[in-house]
Order: sequence, then C-alpha cells, then structure tokens
Amino acid sequence: MADTHQSDLRHTVYIETYGCQMNVRDSEMLCGIFRQAGCDIIDTPEKADLILLNTCAVRERAEQRVIGRVTQLFSLKKQSSVRIGIVGCMAQHLKDALLESLPGLDFILGPDTYRTLPELFDLDPGEHRADWSTNRDELYEGIPSWRRDGSPVAFVTVMRGCDMMCTFCVVPHTRGRERCRSWRDIVAEVTQLAEEGVMEVVLLGQTVNAWREEKEKMGFGDLLRKVSATGIPRIRFTSPHPLYYGEEELKAIAECENVCESIHLPVQAGNTDVLKKMNRRYTREEYLGIVRTIRQSIPHVTLSTDIIVGFPGETESRFEDTLSLIAECSFDSGYLFKYSPRSGTRAEREFEDDVPAEEKQRRLEQVIELQTELTRRSQQAMIGGQYEILVDGIGDRGPNQWTGRTRGNRTVVIESEKELMGRLVKVIIEEAGTWTVRGRLIE
Repeated sequence: MADTHQSDLRHTVYIETYGCQMNVRDSEMLCGIFRQAGCDIIDTPEKADLILLNTCAVRERAEQRVIGRVTQLFSLKKQSSVRIGIVGCMAQHLKDALLESLPGLDFILGPDTYRTLPELFDLDPGEHRADWSTNRDELYEGIPSWRRDGSPVAFVTVMRGCDMMCTFCVVPHTRGRERCRSWRDIVAEVTQLAEEGVMEVVLLGQTVNAWREEKEKMGFGDLLRKVSATGIPRIRFTSPHPLYYGEEELKAIAECENVCESIHLPVQAGNTDVLKKMNRRYTREEYLGIVRTIRQSIPHVTLSTDIIVGFPGETESRFEDTLSLIAECSFDSGYLFKYSPRSGTRAEREFEDDVPAEEKQRRLEQVIELQTELTRRSQQAMIGGQYEILVDGIGDRGPNQWTGRTRGNRTVVIESEKELMGRLVKVIIEEAGTWTVRGRLIE
C-alpha cells in the first residue's frame, strides 16, 4: 500500500516480482531501500516515477514473461517520464543482450548492486545505467525490509549465492558464490519479526542447509536451534541440498518443536549417470539412503522434490530409473520440469541437447501422472486426522473461507465466520483430493 502522507516531492516506485521466494524477499528489501531514501511504494505502475521488475533466470519461460511485460509497460512512457528497468538474476544473466532486445530500458542492475537504486532518480533524461558487478561480501545487512501484506509468514535470507555448480543451473552465475549471514543477525531479525506478530519464518538460501559460520564452528543444525530459541511458533527452510542433511541437521529438525516436519529434497534425476552429468555429487543409492535416514529420524515428515526430465544423455532406461525412484520415495509433492538449455551453463556449453522435444513432453506427462497419484494418496490418508494449521489466506469463496498450512506444508481449506488470519487452529480433515484438502475447525 502507498504511504498515506504522500507528498508531490516524494518519488513513487512500483515493483513487480517474478520467481522464487528469494526474489520475494529481495523485493521486500528493495522496498526498504527506497523507503529509507524517502520514496513511496505504490501498487500500480501508472503513477510511478520508477518501475522495477525483479526477475528470475532459472527458466526461459520466466524470462519471456518479463520481456512481454516490459514491452507492455513501455506504453506508459508516452504519458510520463517514468523510468523502467530490470533488476535481479535475469539482468545478471542476459546483461548486454537484454539492452539490445529491449532498447527502451532505462536501467538493468544485478543482485549485488541494489544499494545504488536511489541513484536512479539522478539520471539525466535519456541516460541509462547498466551494472552487473559482483560483490562477494554483500549480504545487505542493515537494510530494513518492508512487508506490505501483513502476512503471518515472513522470509528471512540466511545466505546468498551458491557453490554447487550444477551443470544445468545459472544461479552461481547470477547470484555469485556462497556467503552466509551471521547467526546473530539472523536471530535478531527473527526476534524482531516475532515481536511484530509474525507466526512463521522461512529461512532462505540457494542451498540453505549449507549455511555455516566457520569462526564459531557452527552448521545449519546449530542455526536451527538458535532460531528455535527465539520462540517463534513455526520455522521452515528452503531450498536445501541433499548433501547437507547430516546427523546434526536432522537431530535439530526432530528435536526443535517449532521446526516443521516438512523437507524439500531436490533429486533432479533418479539415474546415477545422469546425476553425475548434472554434477549433483550423490548417486541414486546415496539419495535413497538419505531418504531412509530422514524418515527414520522424523517419522511424520512430508517430502517434496524437484525433477528434471530429458536432460542430455537421459535414455529411456535412465528415465525409468527416475520413475522408480519417485515411486520408491513416495514423495508427497514435486516440482516437475522438462530440461531446457540455459545459456552460460556448463550443460549448454558441453552437452548436446539430444532428447527430442516431444519425448521430453511425454516423459514429463508420465512423471506428472505418477506424482499426481502419489499426492492424491498422501492427502487422502489425512482424512479423519487432526492437524494444526496456521491460517495465512482467504479462500476463493469469500470472507468466511480460510486457508492455512499444516506443519507438513499442506494447504487446508476451512469455513468459519470467526476472524482467523494469523492464528494457529486445530482442524479435522473431512475431504481430500489431489488438489484440495478441506477441514472442519475444532471449536
């Protein structure tokens, strides 16, 4: 929402966000930077002095959406002197090519340059700015983020960048190498959020469970315990890497009551040869061993995963390995994609994209069919059970319908005339399908 005491002298900024939770959190930080500089954040682009699109580069489709949206926004330049630009991973990924394809852009800025954003108002008419410089020390400490929606759930970045160098991924090229915030700064931020009424924090990082503090010899399990001690009711984290689920991390998840029993475990493929080409650093057997250890350590855990089909060199038999792994792990949900080469990645440079498009689509549809059935079974098993949900949304049918999430990160729809937003409530699950779970509030 725009500030109520807006003055004609105050610059107005409009921000659109594309991509992951990390980008949502970065947009909150961008708002904080502009508000600190005396700007107003507004909800529509038509009256903005500055329009930013905070972007993702993981999927080509996301980039095409941004290009289409920017082209639409250029029409606003006919009525005003608005400046329009792209920031974030897409800016870092495409660089000069972005300026060539969209010559009407006033600026493009990479993820390590956000402190300079208020300087954009000082550009002369017709002047452009392009900056994709990197800073391995930039963690954006000391910048007050601004959460507009009043949600009971907040994102907290604990690290930036990634060192894993998976061959299909652009993240190390767009967000730089791995660097971690200090546990004291993280705990201070969570404490402040709890005091503001936030009920759940989601700890964010490209490989979030790789967080460490070398000087104090702390790992991610130690961080979970420190954040747990703040007393905030719920803690989640994403996106982790299977390699970093060690004994201490799993013990912390099991022992800290406010750490939710929901684990994202991206596998990407179920065949060891494909995993090696992806540079995932584990075999099929090692991944299955991690799943067994997690289920033994955290009995009521829900598991989700990421799958890419049609990666270079994925034969039919190798694809069958992915199907059998999905079935054996019995994931509760999954994020499923077909491979598309991303410029600048090792896979794009070194591997022939040798799986035909129609075959990729067939494999994707087969994976979706399998995971859909697993999700349906998993959710139907909830019927008759009692669950605690955190109410964090309003349902499609209006003010008396609410949505909330279980500790296992399943969305439940309930009906109530009471004001429930931000409350932890108990429900009985009465109906469950593949896409919707419905519950009844226990008074």
